[in-house]
Amino acid sequence: MEPEEKCFFCGVTCPPKETKVLPPQLKSLSTVSDPPDMKRNLMSMFLTKEVLDAPESICESLLKTKGDPQNWFDCCQACSFLANRGMLILSQVQGLRMSFQEIKQRLRKKLEMYKQISEDSKDRDCLQQLASLVASNSSGEF
Repeated sequence: MEPEEKCFFCGVTCPPKETKVLPPQLKSLSTVSDPPDMKRNLMSMFLTKEVLDAPESICESLLKTKGDPQNWFDCCQACSFLANRGMLILSQVQGLRMSFQEIKQRLRKKLEMYKQISEDSKDRDCLQQLASLVASNSSGEF
């Protein structure tokens, strides 16, 4: 009889690996053709890097000592659900961050065009000065 696996996060006894079911939330993060092992590897990498904030050296060490990332953690159903939810939220946040960056760039381009049009004008109020400051700063930071 194999020793019981304990959840890494809460210590609850986990079902044997061969009976673990991959939650549907995790399935949605990869393509249909991705094998379940790849999805479990993705989850282990997420837990290591994003939840535990482990440096790359820890990941390298785990790869050497434990092999496949799918073997790094055992999680109970409740902790797996939380981890999957966290992974989905992080994915959404990253998508929103990219969308925000696109909007930011579009607004900055419009500001630069406005600055060029109004540069000849002698009437420069506070907002025009701000527009000039933003447009002249290539990094976007003040």
